[in-house]
Amino acid sequence: MINKHFSEEYLLELSKRKTWIVIPAAGIGSRFSEFKPKQYEEFFGQTILEFTLKKLLEIEHIKVIIAVNPTDSLWRTLSGLKHPSVEIVTGGKTRRDSVFFALEHIKGRASRFDWILVHDAVRPCVKVNDIKNLFDQTSSPNDIGGILATKVVGTLKKVESCIISENPRVSTIENLSISEAQTPQLFHFKLLYEALEKSKIEDWVITDEASAIEKYLESGCPGPSNPVIVEGSRDNIKITRPEDIAIAKAIIITQQEKL
Repeated sequence: MINKHFSEEYLLELSKRKTWIVIPAAGIGSRFSEFKPKQYEEFFGQTILEFTLKKLLEIEHIKVIIAVNPTDSLWRTLSGLKHPSVEIVTGGKTRRDSVFFALEHIKGRASRFDWILVHDAVRPCVKVNDIKNLFDQTSSPNDIGGILATKVVGTLKKVESCIISENPRVSTIENLSISEAQTPQLFHFKLLYEALEKSKIEDWVITDEASAIEKYLESGCPGPSNPVIVEGSRDNIKITRPEDIAIAKAIIITQQEKL
């Protein structure tokens, strides 16, 4: 039965949409080795990037666009990136630029309601079931997309100085409604493209795709709803420091033992 709030044409277009996965992997990772970016660190006999990619390729009927640094040649040596569903593009100086360049790359092939799933190259512990749940929770015709997130459980402190040793004023933040955003983050192609484009023009400070969407909608641009927040797993850590690799490996071993 056709929903009275949506035209048959609109619902038909939604039913035909494709899914594109974008992996921004152009970062240098200054807190890691000076010789190679963190996504190329060894992880169970392959690189972190390859391990993450293998997880994402478990999703059916997708294309993966990986944005790499213009000076990066390491990706050419990775057999895992030679999958027929993978395309490589040149990324930018920022995450926003890399994602935007990936969207530019598929602009002629993607329809306005195609799903764009953006995932960090250095989140290899993401659960495929959580990704599938993200799709399930954003399946309504009203939904523009959503993100995985986990509720903050610790005590947060607001420090009103960048230098803690200078005795800054410290206050406690109520965290009842605070969640930590993760990836993947899932949005319609046209909406994400326009939000990132406007954020570049207006020079907005954004930290992820969701923040670009939020600012875009707040600026008065059209959108049927806000992003859906879907509960993720605390396993889905982002590797940002060398010690995180050991933690991520322990998580993967535990995940595999539960299978």
